[in-house]
Amino acid sequence: MSKTDVYISPWWQSLMMPRKWNICGLEVFSLTLWHAFALSELGNPYLCGGIPDMDAAASLLMVAAREMDGGRRLMLDAKARARAMFWLCRRLRRLNPGELHNACADYVMACMRMPDHKIPEKPKEGWKSAAAPYQFHVVLCLCSQYRMTISEAWNTPCGIAACVYDAWRETQGDDTLANAKLQRNIDQWSVQTGGA
Repeated sequence: MSKTDVYISPWWQSLMMPRKWNICGLEVFSLTLWHAFALSELGNPYLCGGIPDMDAAASLLMVAAREMDGGRRLMLDAKARARAMFWLCRRLRRLNPGELHNACADYVMACMRMPDHKIPEKPKEGWKSAAAPYQFHVVLCLCSQYRMTISEAWNTPCGIAACVYDAWRETQGDDTLANAKLQRNIDQWSVQTGGA
């Protein structure tokens, strides 16, 4: 980054994210904890890695166009899913696949940007890895510490949820959160290497 580049921290970015996005003419929500978990469970390449194709873009946009209640209905009701897929495929056929992929990749990258953590040199005594998915830990924190309903917590945008969760973890003694200088260095390295 040159000295003229404007640096935006993940903390500031999370607060500036729009609630809804226009992805090649399709309106979708900013990715929430629900979206991230659902798409991860579906193995969507935009979140899980792999080579995204038109099916991955369709899946991403179909899930992201609904909040949790609508998304659950979509997953449980085969007729609703078929109608949604039919409508979406008609729209996607008119789009340039390269432009669609770039728009989807940028959307996911922006929505999923979160503060980074240092890797501790030595795990703390009593530390163990978690079996529950990350999103469930964040939802538990949002419900128990911030008095959100479970639906409000699941519908919280990922960036905001991650920042709130990390701030809470820090108040509980977690010292792995990257400071501003380290965060900037990590972001700069990520830009230079293409996120490798």
